[in-house]
Amino acid sequence: MVVGRQEAARSANGRVTVDVELVLGDDVMLSAAGVEARLAGTLKARLDRRGRTSVRGKLDVSGGIVSTQGQTLTLESGSIVYNGPITNPYLDVRAVRLIDDRSPPVKVGLHIRGNANNLTTSVFSDPAMAEARALSFLVLGRDLEEGSTGDSNQVLAAAINLGLSRAGGITSEIKRITGLDELSAMAESQDSFAIVAGKRITEDVYVRYTYDTLTTMSALLVRYSLTDRWHLEARSSEYSSMDLMYTFEQ
Repeated sequence: MVVGRQEAARSANGRVTVDVELVLGDDVMLSAAGVEARLAGTLKARLDRRGRTSVRGKLDVSGGIVSTQGQTLTLESGSIVYNGPITNPYLDVRAVRLIDDRSPPVKVGLHIRGNANNLTTSVFSDPAMAEARALSFLVLGRDLEEGSTGDSNQVLAAAINLGLSRAGGITSEIKRITGLDELSAMAESQDSFAIVAGKRITEDVYVRYTYDTLTTMSALLVRYSLTDRWHLEARSSEYSSMDLMYTFEQ
């Protein structure tokens, strides 16, 4: 010991640096957030003298399933890359669904990628098709062109729930395929998130269907224009009603 010099182990408030290497074996499984899959790979973790933890390495995700939007998808490929904070790894996951009762069969899937706190989701298909149709196969198992207004609402709700970057484009595509005049989503309160679809049947008759994705309640409204100012509205839902309405401009 040298007089006047502190031991190195006591520097930095007595803290030490810790390095750990973690190698995952053949029987490590991931079960979280609707994912059931096998994990493999190596991670290196470090705890520095300031108490900060960082992780580096890559985990491969394989041989599993992903449950989303009421469907079970097969995990086609996946990886989780750590290069810093343990809470914000980079994910790249592809999960697919095969519709084999068609000729030719259709394979559709979700591609989820990005940092854990900023993930993006996209839909892909083989053969290639518009994203709205691909999402319909993914959620419903059939082509959007073969469905109904209720199917269109489900597809739009799925696009919004998945946070698809092109949800606006999907809305336009659904309107084009179904011939709807109105298709939108609205939140009237924290406990209400509704999909609205509307169609003008004749010059005087307009029909609107509303489905609340949180309460699973639906409502059908028929609006009949008696004159330019007088309108008759009939609503059928949990409680049915009929109103005579007069409009004016101030």
